[in-house]
Amino acid sequence: MAAPDASGELLHDLYENAPCGFHSLDANGAFVRINDTELNWLGYLREEVVGRMRLTDILTPEGRNIFDQNFPRFRAVGVLRDLELDFVRKDGTLFPVMVSATAVRDLSGNLVMSRSVVYDLRYRKKTESRFQNVLEAAPDAMLICNRQGEIVLTNVQAGRIFGYRRSELQGCALGILLPDRFRQIHTHHMERFFAHPQTRPMQSGLELSAMRKDRTEVPVEISLSPLRTDEGLQALASVRDVTERRHAQANERRTEARYRLLFENSIDGVLLTSPDGKIFDANSSACSIFGRTREQIVAAGRAGLMDATDPSLPRLIEERKRTGKAHGELRACRPDGSVFPVEVSSAVFVDAEHNELTCIILRDIGPRKQAEAEREHLIANLQEALSQVKVLRGLLPICASCKKIRDEKGHWHSIESYIRERSDARFTHSICPDCGRRLYPEHYKQ
Repeated sequence: MAAPDASGELLHDLYENAPCGFHSLDANGAFVRINDTELNWLGYLREEVVGRMRLTDILTPEGRNIFDQNFPRFRAVGVLRDLELDFVRKDGTLFPVMVSATAVRDLSGNLVMSRSVVYDLRYRKKTESRFQNVLEAAPDAMLICNRQGEIVLTNVQAGRIFGYRRSELQGCALGILLPDRFRQIHTHHMERFFAHPQTRPMQSGLELSAMRKDRTEVPVEISLSPLRTDEGLQALASVRDVTERRHAQANERRTEARYRLLFENSIDGVLLTSPDGKIFDANSSACSIFGRTREQIVAAGRAGLMDATDPSLPRLIEERKRTGKAHGELRACRPDGSVFPVEVSSAVFVDAEHNELTCIILRDIGPRKQAEAEREHLIANLQEALSQVKVLRGLLPICASCKKIRDEKGHWHSIESYIRERSDARFTHSICPDCGRRLYPEHYKQ
């Protein structure tokens, strides 16, 4: 006879001190039974609760709405699963719980009371809060989705990118954030992810787009990570808005295209090199100047293009090293070994990857040097010729009648002989019209 009593005491102790709360509500939602565990959570005495309070008395306004929506369904169906509520303790603080219940009915099927189990969600809520804080601290939009493709949790950044409130996203299909053309392939990718869950990093080479609430598209990069939770395997999606990066890349491509156009169409030769003489690129004018292909120029390097015996070469290299730029004339080499002069301008710069490079602009000045030599030769010849030219200067005494000229010794000479002896002029003779009429009137008339 002692065993049943001991068993009953054991069951009573288990009921009162279980790690979860137990209570029973009547058909009106009033407490008819509650265990010590739940009373300790709430801070009430049993006589303050049983027969005096309804469950709605310890709920927040939001919780009352949830209870009022679910309790009629419970009375009809007899089962309630995993209803999350916030209990209000006697001291006014909140206590998060999850409630499940089954109905006890009389022979007529009327609800007598509930058997309700209450779970303490404080630890889970704290963990969720920490997890939510981590999500909120992320610079990217974070979305947690289940196997059905439903959005379970989001961060504030997701709202900023997509234009939705958090409440609008949670519970919705992930497809609302995708343009129509991506939805079918998205479904396939999600199925494959859940079949073989593994972290899939962002791939910047893919051109992906998401769709905002206003139906505009935003370029994004997406990474997926498996997330194992109490609700099963879920997917954590990190979505990064790359609008600014795409714009920057487009501007960079346009700038690069412009500079490539200038590079290729420059009338001067242009070489992209390292300070130690390695050549990375050459434009078409440089190829024409050196008589080599781009590949041959790259293979030759500075040592294969410039005359190593030219004393100006080390001087220009030292000047560029000291000041960052240099200008001068050097001797360059063609494939056949011939040497020709070039005018060189060189400057050091640092690229986007912080590599130190040099830009060399050069021009073949062989034709110019030849033209200058020919000009100097011509000038020398002219000067020599001018030095031999005899010039008549001063007053010449000339006879007013016969036009003879008196020299410095007092001798008189015909004008022809005087000029011939003192210049390079030569004479031919003819008769002007006036003299012709005067001397030969009969012939002139004919």
